[in-house]
Amino acid sequence: MSPMPDALSAASLLLAAIALLYSAWSNSIDAETKRVYSTQPQTKKDEKAVTRAVLWWRAIPVTLAAALAFAAFAPRALKVTKASFECLKGAKANCIYDDVSALFLLTETVLLGLAIYFIALTVKIVISLVSS
Repeated sequence: MSPMPDALSAASLLLAAIALLYSAWSNSIDAETKRVYSTQPQTKKDEKAVTRAVLWWRAIPVTLAAALAFAAFAPRALKVTKASFECLKGAKANCIYDDVSALFLLTETVLLGLAIYFIALTVKIVISLVSS
């Protein structure tokens, strides 16, 4: 594995890119989670086409980006977490606080939270498409 500062830099860069994507696309994604479809068949068809486009070209890509970024760093995060718990159980004299590892775990936690949030939004859009 690469050194921890490199992993933190990469995770932070991915987090920033995902946040940038979501900030650019959030209005359209949020609008589709709240959409009420028309009762007119042609209008409803057109509205669903817009919803599908937002789903496939905005909601799913940002969800996959967050989930894959989390998954890519999960093994390292689990290793750091395991070492922290072993340190708590064992001799604390041998434990040294590592701020870079702590910030890496925080970044990974934020990525997990974003992935869960984006999954919920995507599922909401899919449900609105299927149920109407």
